[in-house]
Amino acid sequence: MFVTFEGIDGAGKSTQAALCAEWLGGLLGDSNILLTKEPGGWPGGESLRDALLSGGLSDPWGELYVFLADRLEHVKRVIRPALEEGKTVICERYIDSTLAYQVWGRGLSLKRVNELIQWHNFPMPDLTLLFDLPLEEALRRMNARGERNELEGEVFLSRVREGYKSIAGEHDRIKVVDAALDVWSVHEIVRDIIARCLFQ
Repeated sequence: MFVTFEGIDGAGKSTQAALCAEWLGGLLGDSNILLTKEPGGWPGGESLRDALLSGGLSDPWGELYVFLADRLEHVKRVIRPALEEGKTVICERYIDSTLAYQVWGRGLSLKRVNELIQWHNFPMPDLTLLFDLPLEEALRRMNARGERNELEGEVFLSRVREGYKSIAGEHDRIKVVDAALDVWSVHEIVRDIIARCLFQ
């Protein structure tokens, strides 16, 4: 099973992905679970991750191509081999992040970005959990952790959130989770959703 965790910064993706991996490891065995992330979730990928997260790329198409280059390596070296071995893969950020951030956030053409994604034939998630959080709460959490605001700031993140909502309305694989709840309530919801998919 291939599960992706999506949402704007501050929504709790990293925490929930780690909790989910630990829970599934207890059920299926740790050796059967792979927890990974984008960008940079492959050996040697930190240089691309640093380039993308530093904000030093000025052209939105150039930024997209770096994200796609990162995903090509990630899929080839990490995700596809794990899936072929029968592992359950949990990935923090994936294709829906590209659409939400590069199309709704950056303003790139949805048609052209979709064509690039489809052309590369990336494996599609069986299930995507979208952690939706009001912008004000996301910013409060980020400030509490001493993190800088993502890229262009509040307006940008607001567009990204709207993008995620739009994408979620078009795909049955995407389940929206209220990320404003406490950590353990969100984890319980995640467990219920994944259990229904795994054991139906």
